Amino acid sequence: MVLRKSTGFLVHKSVKLLRKKVDTCLRRFDITVTQWGALRTLVEDGELSQAEISARLAMDRATCGTVLDKLIAKGLIEKKLSGNDRRSYCVKALPPGVALIEASGPEIEQISLLMLKGISEDEMKTLERMMNIMISNLSQEE
Repeated sequence: MVLRKSTGFLVHKSVKLLRKKVDTCLRRFDITVTQWGALRTLVEDGELSQAEISARLAMDRATCGTVLDKLIAKGLIEKKLSGNDRRSYCVKALPPGVALIEASGPEIEQISLLMLKGISEDEMKTLERMMNIMISNLSQEE
């Protein structure tokens, strides 16, 4: 198999190019793609535990903790001991974090539209279904 025709290589290359464009966009907000993903998850889903955030982002807990600590230092989120389990924390977005997601959203949407340019709605549904199958297949071994 030729590397440049390998599905894994093509997925990796597209993610790398997407990440580069999004990183460039987010630079003016002083936030990384990973931090933005965690923050957006909190803005969309509300208060979550660190374990829930790491699971939703397919990120290990230690890395997630580092990302959350950076967002706390920037005043974008807060982390409090859970009322139900004193061994875990509840994390939520603060108003400046919500404002950052709202301000950056249209630019990120434009990057998404650029990435999907030339792909029909039916093709997009097929791609989404196929990507979910690949994710499920690769998640089974964890």
